[in-house]
Amino acid sequence: MNNNFTVDAYYNEQLVNEYRGNPFIEALPPIFNKIDVINKIACYPEFNTEERNYDDHIRLHLIQRVFQYFQPLPVHLELESRISRIIRTGYVMRNPLKSNYIKELNNGYKDILNKQITTNNYVTTSNGFSLIGVSGMGKSTVLSKILNTIPQVILHTKYKEKPFCMTQLTYLKIDCPFDGSLKALCLEFFSSVDRILSTNYFEKYSMARLSANAMLPIINQIARNIGLGLLVVDEIQNLSLAKSGGSEKMLNYFVSLINLSIPVILVGTPKAMPILQGEFRQARRGQGDFVWDRLKKDSQWQLLIEGLWDYQWVRNPQPLTEEISNVLFDECQGIIDICIKLFFMAQVRAISSRKETITSKLIKKVADENLKLVRPMLQSLKNGGKGLSLYNDIMVLDVSNFINNEQNQINLNNTIEQFKKVKEEKNNIQSFDLKKEVTIKLLELGFEEDEINVYLEQVIDIGEKDINKLTRTMLNLLMKPEKKFIKETTRLKKVKSRISDENDIRYIAQKCKKEGQSIYSGLKNNNYISDFDSLLAEVI
Repeated sequence: MNNNFTVDAYYNEQLVNEYRGNPFIEALPPIFNKIDVINKIACYPEFNTEERNYDDHIRLHLIQRVFQYFQPLPVHLELESRISRIIRTGYVMRNPLKSNYIKELNNGYKDILNKQITTNNYVTTSNGFSLIGVSGMGKSTVLSKILNTIPQVILHTKYKEKPFCMTQLTYLKIDCPFDGSLKALCLEFFSSVDRILSTNYFEKYSMARLSANAMLPIINQIARNIGLGLLVVDEIQNLSLAKSGGSEKMLNYFVSLINLSIPVILVGTPKAMPILQGEFRQARRGQGDFVWDRLKKDSQWQLLIEGLWDYQWVRNPQPLTEEISNVLFDECQGIIDICIKLFFMAQVRAISSRKETITSKLIKKVADENLKLVRPMLQSLKNGGKGLSLYNDIMVLDVSNFINNEQNQINLNNTIEQFKKVKEEKNNIQSFDLKKEVTIKLLELGFEEDEINVYLEQVIDIGEKDINKLTRTMLNLLMKPEKKFIKETTRLKKVKSRISDENDIRYIAQKCKKEGQSIYSGLKNNNYISDFDSLLAEVI
């Protein structure tokens, strides 16, 4: 058995009279209030302002935390309340301690033999509903968060001091097959139950070459045996691809489950709405459709964006302004997935471009470059659109290519910086070695270190690498005081000014470089360097 979310039964006292004395209901968590729900489903990732000082490639990892961010909204609380109600009301008529429960197990066995489903005028307290929402609004995400507030598997061993051995599966979430096949749905059901409870239904029934009609009574009986509290079927819009009559047959089956007091939630995009207007409508009694539209530019949008804006890993974070909020909304049109990914991409671009600030201009630029596939649909929504049917073509935004491209840019920036650093370190080492060699030669000739240092730094800065030529230049300056081109005190003041003195050796060196002439030759032609033998004769 999968132990990821398996608990031993603990029975809670029930305030609602209909829920008392039913171990399936009493073993569920208490009915949550709004604060409980917010605390359980909200996700505010870790963030520390000191992380803004980390290197670019590290921050690229940190920014991905924004995908964990989840801000509960009123629509989420309403959805949790509906799910809480339908699970409990579905169990009301399926109390495993009542005789009717045993009776239904026997009827289920007869249905398997007859390969058909009968309801036997069963009075149901259950109902279902459809959850229709725009792609990118987080339907599946919030459903998973809400369902995760309930232990999926509850192990019963004793109830009120009497033996009661049963495994309760509180919910099961499966996807509608891509081709809308009813048989594929049945096999998915078997496989999912096996994965959670470590049973072997799939192996047993997939090899039996049973038809879909023969599998349906088996699924009903399994649902009774495991005390299934809720069936969630996602991607229900795939029924539009079912063969003629296939969608109607599957919806009829969901209705039969609800008639057995097993609640069903069908989840999909607006593309599924025409399909759900038929047979499934009668099963939505008391609950109705749950249509999840994109956010409007109101307090809910502001709540979402204010929380998201706190997660800035750029080094120059800016406060959220009305202009930035409006630009983000215009670019994502209230679709949460696009909003978060656009904020992520703008932040990564701010780092890779070394701007380190998120601005409305940057957000627009990133949107223009990376929202091309969804731009036509977003523009239609911005202009009013024609209702939910426009949302069918909005694709889930893939940011993987963007991340790879920006990572390459960050790597390139870091590599260039490393090259510059290595080059600078190498030049410093070479400069130090040159100074050392020249100083040693001049000390051997009898000069003092202090007088050497007056000119050494400036002569090294010329860029000449030949030790002998540098030594000749130093000898010439030390032996001819009238040629001293600058005092150390004045050099520091003039170092940032333009060198225009034609007698300054730095001017001569720059001129030689421009003309492609040897610096040594230029200095010699300007009488800065004398014949080496004569200089030595003067020293000796």
